[in-house]
Amino acid sequence: MAANKTCPFCGSDSIEVYKHYGEGAGIRYGGYFPECTVCGCRLNYYESREEALKAWNKRASGIKLAEARDEFMDVVYDELSDDADNCRSNRIIDAADEIYRVLHRSGEE
Repeated sequence: MAANKTCPFCGSDSIEVYKHYGEGAGIRYGGYFPECTVCGCRLNYYESREEALKAWNKRASGIKLAEARDEFMDVVYDELSDDADNCRSNRIIDAADEIYRVLHRSGEE
């Protein structure tokens, strides 16, 4: 099984599954986890390589990016409407716009 979905953050199709186990405070942790080799986006640990890839490929695409951006902007305007010069809200909106552009280019729309 291979990763079918690209990275939701950078759009890369370079997805690897790594195995890691550790121990701390008498507790064993770890397993297999999928990770983008370009930006480092990763999921939690899974019992097997197959489960890790299945989780990567199964993640919900959910709401369309444009809808998510619009909803986010509504919240920003509502929450920061008292900001006298709108400096904070403008920085947040600029960051959201950049995230939207990156994801839009990756084909997640």
